[in-house]
Parts: sequence; structure tokens; C-alpha cells
Amino acid sequence: MGTGELAFSVVALIALLAAIPIRSAVRRSAMFETDYLLLALPTALFCASVVLLNPEPWSMWTLIFYGFFTFFLSVAVLFARVFVLDRLASSPRLNSSVCFALASAVAFIAGATIRQIYE
Repeated sequence: MGTGELAFSVVALIALLAAIPIRSAVRRSAMFETDYLLLALPTALFCASVVLLNPEPWSMWTLIFYGFFTFFLSVAVLFARVFVLDRLASSPRLNSSVCFALASAVAFIAGATIRQIYE
């Protein structure tokens, strides 16, 4: 298996994992715009802050790995929002907005400060 097939397999697996909370939230009419943005924007902010603000030179493979990892964490936050927070708190829309804001802020700050996996 080449690196292209491996990358495609990882993206497909994460997308399938993301489908579980999306389907559950759509069935309960609790899927909001910020949930869709939660899947894309933190990863984009992380990659942008790595490229623009991080002083270390980065290899493309490290950026791709961290991008996949950030996307996986965004899916995990969506799981927590749909299956845990909505059952504990009263406002799914507020939970969605707070999860989106926190995930985006953490991704941006992490991208500006994180070091490479190896040197």
C-alpha cells in the first residue's frame, strides 16, 4: 500500500466516523451550521497558523499528519457535543457554538506553538 492509498484510507475512515454523530444529530434536528464548520475550520486554522506563525521550518509530511490528527480531534469534539453535552445541557445550539469556538481557538494556538514530531 502506497502513501496515497494510506492517506485516502485514513480520510475515508475519519469521514465514516464523522457520519455517526452527524446522522444522530440530524435525526434529532440538532445539527447546526457551527457543527459543519467544526469539521473543517479548526483543521484549516491549525494549518494556516503553522504556516504563518510557527517559527520552525515544517516538512509537508508533518503538516499532513498533524492536519489528519486535528481533523480526527474535531470529529471527537463533535461526538462529545452530540452524544454527551446535548444530554447534559439544555441548549444544543449553545453547545455547538461553544464547541466550535473552543476547538477553533485551541487549533489556532496549537498550530502557532506546536513543535514537529521529529527533528
